[in-house]
Amino acid sequence: MQVATEYLSVKDVERLVLAAHYCAHPERNSCMIKMCFLHGGRINEITALTLRYIDFSGRRVYVRRARHDISGYHLLQPKEIISLQRWLLARRKCYPARSDLLFISSRGNKMTRQRFAKEKYPSANAASCLRL
Repeated sequence: MQVATEYLSVKDVERLVLAAHYCAHPERNSCMIKMCFLHGGRINEITALTLRYIDFSGRRVYVRRARHDISGYHLLQPKEIISLQRWLLARRKCYPARSDLLFISSRGNKMTRQRFAKEKYPSANAASCLRL
């Protein structure tokens, strides 16, 4: 019997990221999942990130916090940098970029909290079937 927890473990996140590769928009979804987990970000904080907040040369990202938390720079992990680069490459090739937002929908609009949750559920269902 599995015990329900209020947080995700590293293994849970690895399952989600792996499962995201089998769903629509794999580069974007896996990158968003990683960034939410690694930076402790709320969905609305991650979807509000812009391209100017990413500093590849300094290997950091500026996370603007909601709800009166402290905003600041966070270091990017090597796997996260690779994931971001893959997403940006896919974004340039396949998605109409009408904004400076880092994560956009397939139509080029801002990713909403609801859209992210809707796209995460297939990943979560697939992840529950995977064993790492």
